[in-house]
Amino acid sequence: MSSRIRCYLIEKQYGLIFNIDDIRLLREKYRIIGCFTGSSVAFPRQNNELSIPLELSIEECFVLLNQKLIQLFELKTFSPITDQNRLTYLKHLELDCQQQMINSINSRINDMLSKRQFILENSQMLSTIEQDEEEEEESVNNLLTKFDSTFVQILNTNNSWLNCQQSLTIKEKLILLNEFKNRNKKSSLDPHTHTLVEIPIESYRQHELIPILDILSDLSLINNNDKKLRCHVFQDLWIKGYFISNGQKFGGDFLVYTNDPHICHSTFIIHCIQRTTTANQIPLISLIAKGRLASNVNKTSVIATYKQSITIDDDEKIDYLSINWTGI
Repeated sequence: MSSRIRCYLIEKQYGLIFNIDDIRLLREKYRIIGCFTGSSVAFPRQNNELSIPLELSIEECFVLLNQKLIQLFELKTFSPITDQNRLTYLKHLELDCQQQMINSINSRINDMLSKRQFILENSQMLSTIEQDEEEEEESVNNLLTKFDSTFVQILNTNNSWLNCQQSLTIKEKLILLNEFKNRNKKSSLDPHTHTLVEIPIESYRQHELIPILDILSDLSLINNNDKKLRCHVFQDLWIKGYFISNGQKFGGDFLVYTNDPHICHSTFIIHCIQRTTTANQIPLISLIAKGRLASNVNKTSVIATYKQSITIDDDEKIDYLSINWTGI
């Protein structure tokens, strides 16, 4: 990858990715599923089909950071808004509004000029205007004074209008300007107060972004053995080529797919369990429940834990034990 994907850490619990191309890349090339958490623009009042941002679990962030595929930014609470912040925002808002109005006027000018042949052929003014060249030029200037000064400035810088002037007679210019004036008369609303403009949603306070964090341990996110085990199990399964998603709906830590979840159902329910203390021993009734539940949903229940002895160079440091329910 030429550049790493930008991921924002929220409350030191999960990451968010907002770029749809990055999300597609993670899914298609790197087998990262994540979970969409945003509402759909087309259907905002339903939760069957969600949209960006994509939420990444700590385990997914752990793998992607180790593979140097993402840049992790920690978001913090912005400092209180000052009067200067407010004035800066209003200034940007005004500039955006002006630019959008200029674009709108340019668009209307271009639209009219694209139909100029039809307008000129059907105009009654060609036969009624009988003036010499000086009078026609004066009529054009008088007509321009009736337009808003902003429109005149935009007209004088509009490339389509400047190019057309070379082929238009003064009489034709007068016809087109009258046509534009008549079109504007149909709307009695002041464009400065009744124009729909796009409001920016991105903060202008970019200087308050958090620096990049390259290793997850710096955040003290993996601060206990259970989280470390989950991260290492996820990484081990990911390296083996599986797709992994959250397994809570089946009572496990992860669901493992042999292919993309859009193509197939999950095959394994992974339970991450420490083997270090007697407190982590699984009650027999719980073991039976895990095996029977997995059997009822056509999956295999798997217990994942660290190997008893791990060397520094040992890449295979996770042991897996499958549980099959055969009935009584």
